[in-house]
Amino acid sequence: MANERIDMLVSTYEGLIKATIGAAEKIPAEKRMKQPQEGKGHPLWHMGHLAFAFDVITNTMALGGSPTLPPDYSKKFAPAFAGGEAITGSADDYPAWDDVIANYEKAGNAVVAKVRELQDADLAGGAKGSPPEEMADFFKVLGVTLGGMASHDSYHRGQMNLVAALD
Repeated sequence: MANERIDMLVSTYEGLIKATIGAAEKIPAEKRMKQPQEGKGHPLWHMGHLAFAFDVITNTMALGGSPTLPPDYSKKFAPAFAGGEAITGSADDYPAWDDVIANYEKAGNAVVAKVRELQDADLAGGAKGSPPEEMADFFKVLGVTLGGMASHDSYHRGQMNLVAALD
């Protein structure tokens, strides 16, 4: 049976992972901790946030996968409204850049593997994992959730590139 929608999602996720890693590799070391203003995301935080989102939101909650990242990623890279710590401009408060990039790729690849297990018909149903009740609406339709998370990655990639371009 053909799974055109699943094939499209796999292709989308593989492409965005490649694009986000490619964008991250172009950010000079001296700009990885650059913040547009105090308390706002720097490129390192954005990459960690994307790794966290792939792992917790997409892989675990949406797709029912097993976590792939160190537990501290939830505190370091979740937004404040989801229990994350305040964003700081100190590299000492975060894992190393190369580790964050590797963990982003690892979490992204876990998402791709779980999407490959789906059938097109699964996309009309709800989450395969157990999202918290307060987030239930976001996970009502799996296909919409997966599309939204792909957009989320692109959104933060753009923010990361913009911040890195600032003088």
